[in-house]
Amino acid sequence: MLLPNFSKPYALNCAGGITNFGISPNDILVVSKSAQRVTSPVCQGNHGHPLKIHLVKCFKMNHCLANQQLKKAIGTTMSIYLIRHGQSEFNAAHGPGKPDSMIFDAPLTEKGRQQAQQARAGVADLGILRVVASPLTRAIQTAQIIFGNTVPIQVASGHHEQLIHSCDVGRTPDELQQDFPDLAFDHLQELWWHQGPLNENGIPVEPVSVFQQRAKDFIKHLSQLSDEPVAFVGHGNMFRELIGYGMENCQIHHYSR
Repeated sequence: MLLPNFSKPYALNCAGGITNFGISPNDILVVSKSAQRVTSPVCQGNHGHPLKIHLVKCFKMNHCLANQQLKKAIGTTMSIYLIRHGQSEFNAAHGPGKPDSMIFDAPLTEKGRQQAQQARAGVADLGILRVVASPLTRAIQTAQIIFGNTVPIQVASGHHEQLIHSCDVGRTPDELQQDFPDLAFDHLQELWWHQGPLNENGIPVEPVSVFQQRAKDFIKHLSQLSDEPVAFVGHGNMFRELIGYGMENCQIHHYSR
């Protein structure tokens, strides 16, 4: 990795009709000189070093990643982060061999809120510009506590938890809107969680085959992303299906496509 000297604004002179692009001394431009995975144009810095730019990240940026001309010219490498929600009331009450504690759409415990607050430091330097939370309450709460108003938070189904217990049963968009008035839910289906035969507790358990297909669909969705760095706030079983191990509450995983 190369960290340019920012004693003065650093201009990139790129092929393909791109003009000089100034970056302030407070910005940090990270570029890779690797030639194996480069698809972007050859650029020449104002210090005379020819660069093939593979990765561009700017922190403390006023205009870097927002500049569409630069993004179109050299592209950006998509960074995807998976963040598991904090401890929920169901997590706290449930254990091996215990019956379903019947806490529907379980919210965070106080410990879970503290875990999310502690996770703020872990995302501070990742350059995340968009957050997508599962529609389950514990994921939305986690996203709001970690990111606050610093980046846009969207809610989307698809990476919600496998429906096994009461805590995995969702709520309608109208119900969610009442608790989270600053977020949009009108794009969700009325019953966006799994629907099927009920078990003895009245839970429509999601078959493994259905869940695994949903995980594959989500992986395909991730493979098609080509926008700014994004974080998905979600759940243990779903993320285990993606990465092969169980994440701790509020653990952050850099996902490789």
